[in-house]
Amino acid sequence: IEANWQFCLFGLSDDIEKECSGFSKLKPGLCPSPSDYGICDHACSSDQDYCKGDDKCCSNGCGQTCQPPVTKTKPGSCPHPIPHFKTCKKACSDDSQCPKNLKCCYSGCGLQCVPPAHGNSQKG
Repeated sequence: IEANWQFCLFGLSDDIEKECSGFSKLKPGLCPSPSDYGICDHACSSDQDYCKGDDKCCSNGCGQTCQPPVTKTKPGSCPHPIPHFKTCKKACSDDSQCPKNLKCCYSGCGLQCVPPAHGNSQKG
C-alpha cells in the first residue's frame, strides 16, 4: 500500500479519482527547508493523518515531523542591488530559507537574506 500512497501523493496514478479517494490530501503551504540534520524519527507520514491544524508533515533533515507551513514569498520588496567586491555566494534560494522578516534577494553577486526595502525597489 505504501507504493500506492506515493503514486497518489505525486499524482502518478492512472485513475486518481478511483484509486486515491481514500488517501489524504496535502495541506496548503510549503515545508520549510531543513537547516541541518534533524532527529531521524518519522513522527508523521502525511499532513492530514498525523499533523494538527495547519501543520504539514515535512523533512527535518533526516526524519519527518509536523511543522508550520511557510510561504514562499514574504511581504515587502527586495532593495536595489549595491555593487560590491565580495565573494559571490548563494545563501538562499527563496524567502522561506531566511529568518524572521528577511527576504532572499539578489545582492549584485549572489542571493542573500536581507531586510526588505522601503520605497522604490525590485521584486524578489
